[in-house]
Amino acid sequence: MNRVLLTVLVVGLLAAQASAGMYRLDKPTAQQFTQMNTPDVTRNQLFLVIDKPGTLGSHIDWQYNSSWNKYGPPMELEVGFLGQLADTDVMMIGKAGNLDGYDSIGVNVANDDDDWWAVRLYLEGATYTPPALTNLDPGETAFLTLSGWTGDVTEFGFEINYMGTRGSDNFHISVVPVPAAVLLGMLGLGAAGIRLRKFA
Repeated sequence: MNRVLLTVLVVGLLAAQASAGMYRLDKPTAQQFTQMNTPDVTRNQLFLVIDKPGTLGSHIDWQYNSSWNKYGPPMELEVGFLGQLADTDVMMIGKAGNLDGYDSIGVNVANDDDDWWAVRLYLEGATYTPPALTNLDPGETAFLTLSGWTGDVTEFGFEINYMGTRGSDNFHISVVPVPAAVLLGMLGLGAAGIRLRKFA
């Protein structure tokens, strides 16, 4: 019984150690995300933040007006963002807050739209090298990361860039949860740590 209890405690401790360095966006935090910059609001506007499945009756976390009350296409992840963006502008979607105790951030992002969009993570308040844009094909999902900042983070989130040719278009981007591959990797590290301790 003591060995089982010790194993459970070690697995929990190792999992906590493995995840302590990276902040992974969760659903409650994503639900608080909204448009943080306003480049020409006549062509760039976040219309809706809504929970899965994004159909009528879904929980709406934020909306521009009541006419935007559904997400549109099927939502891959848990929290969806619907808006319009011109091809010469960038929209920053995030929230004020700090990342104290973390040295990196990871966000799972899906392009639920029928056009190409580019995304990357961003920070305010801290100094960092912006990561390269990640181009997302229609229906594609990617796990975005950002690390190596100095100073205090005062805002965090993701940028959207339009990659189409229409001048402007509506985007459908959803985020969270952490992808299964990352969770499996964390569990694998925990199991490997237990075996190393057992045979040391």
